[in-house]
Amino acid sequence: MSILLAPSHNGDNSKTNDLVYIEHPDQLMSHPELIEKLPKEYLLKLSPYQLEQFWECLSNKLKEDSDLQERRPCYEHYNRPEDEIHIDGPAPPKYRCYVCQANKKVYDT
Repeated sequence: MSILLAPSHNGDNSKTNDLVYIEHPDQLMSHPELIEKLPKEYLLKLSPYQLEQFWECLSNKLKEDSDLQERRPCYEHYNRPEDEIHIDGPAPPKYRCYVCQANKKVYDT
């Protein structure tokens, strides 16, 4: 999953013509100024854990997007003490968390 991004202006208001080719999302950690420029479509293709890595660098507009919020891991309801079954492995994204989805249905009605 690759993307071609243009960096923002330098502090001296001169434009840079350099494009940054990102072949793997982990490469974005070396370009934090580009993370907030990522299109929503690209962010939706990331794994929930990659999205969580970049979350603090995203713009407020993207953080408020419900599609992106549901792609984040649900640590709130993951392996709760009252659950009879405990899941091995990482927390599921919120759109796959049965408690989040049940709460969403209650609030949507």
